[in-house]
Amino acid sequence: MILMLLMACNSIFGVANRVADPDNIIHGQEWFHQANENISARVSQIESSKTLSEGVTDPAELQRLRIELAGQQQSCRQLVADYNANGEKVTMGLFKGWSLPQSIDNSVCN
Repeated sequence: MILMLLMACNSIFGVANRVADPDNIIHGQEWFHQANENISARVSQIESSKTLSEGVTDPAELQRLRIELAGQQQSCRQLVADYNANGEKVTMGLFKGWSLPQSIDNSVCN
């Protein structure tokens, strides 16, 4: 019983040391900032694609633009899901910082 308790404590301290490692902190902060910028860029692409398709009358071109838009929206949803999932992880969410949103709503991808 005591041996199991000691092993559990060593394991907990090992995880805590890895999480608090400066390289992991920097990586976590950089990941969230990069992910937030990637989402913003994807949202801009979606808005541009919508604007571009407004004046199109050729059915084939309109269909192509709609398929491209759907792909951009799905990519955006995946980026948002990754951001939110990592934000919920104790070992990653700690390093998000105050300047970034706590979570991002999927509706930004519509």
